[in-house]
Amino acid sequence: TSDLDRMFLEVKDIFVRGIFDIDEDAITHIEITKGEDTYSMDRTESGWTIHQEGEDFEGDPNRIEDYTFALAIFEAEDFAFEDVATAEAPTGSVSFTMDDGTKYAFTVGPEHDGQYRVTVRGKKGVFFLVNAAEADRVLADPHSLGNAGPEVLDEDV
Repeated sequence: TSDLDRMFLEVKDIFVRGIFDIDEDAITHIEITKGEDTYSMDRTESGWTIHQEGEDFEGDPNRIEDYTFALAIFEAEDFAFEDVATAEAPTGSVSFTMDDGTKYAFTVGPEHDGQYRVTVRGKKGVFFLVNAAEADRVLADPHSLGNAGPEVLDEDV
């Protein structure tokens, strides 16, 4: 690496890439919208309950712990500082509430050139760029977070 490379850093190497500074164990409520589907999850004394289309089912504590950890470590690959107007609908959105009542929300825009533009409520003028794996991780399917039950476990064997 040359001295010039060290002097003129890329934007992604200057800013903190972490999107949120949170404790995943303090998350009490999560709402996820992906396309036309919306579902929510609430932390209860015994674990997590997932609510979708008027039905409730038990969340798998390990899977949801992995998910809340993914929110806590959610980070950008790069940054953009200009808004790109698009008629395309967002890929999805996530909002979550902490045990002290603090609310966070972000929208994952449509894919462009292998990246998704993430807009965080309250952070104007900066757009976080994430890859497809990160976008998929935070826009998780509710059944991937649910308690699998014995019939599903038997099929996986």
